Amino acid sequence: MEGFSIIGDHGNYIKLSFKNVWGFPNQTSWLGGYDLNVILQVKSYNFSGNGDYYTSTGEIYQFYKQLETCNESLSGIAEYESQESPIKFTIQYTDFGHVTISGICEDIYNNNKLKFKFESDQSFIQQTLIELKAIVDRYGDMKGIKK
Repeated sequence: MEGFSIIGDHGNYIKLSFKNVWGFPNQTSWLGGYDLNVILQVKSYNFSGNGDYYTSTGEIYQFYKQLETCNESLSGIAEYESQESPIKFTIQYTDFGHVTISGICEDIYNNNKLKFKFESDQSFIQQTLIELKAIVDRYGDMKGIKK
C-alpha cells in the first residue's frame, strides 16, 4: 500500500496509507494533485487512533517540499493540513537534529479528537523523505504529472 510514515522515538508514529487515488493521471483535484482516500494511524505513547480521511497528492507534495527545506537547514517547521478532513500535524526541528511531531486528528461525526506529540530525530526523517519522494515522483506536484 502506498503512503508514508513518520517514525518517532519509543515506537511512536504517524502512518498515512492510500486506499484510493481518484483522477490519476487525467483529472486533478481542486486541492492540487489527485484526490485521495487514506487511512491515518497515529500512535503516541499510550494513545493511538486511526481513521479514514480525504486529502490529495498535492497536499502531500506541499508537505514534502516544506520538510525537504527544513531537513536541509535542520531548522523550521513543516506542516501537513488537509483541507478536506480534520487532520493537521507539524514537524518542528529543534536543537541538534531533533524534531518534535505534534498534531491533531478528529472524528467530527462522533466528536472524538486525538491530540498528540512525540519526539524523533533527523535520522528517522530521512526515511519519511524517501517515502514522500516516491509519491511525488509518481503523482507529481500541485498540477499532477506532466503529460
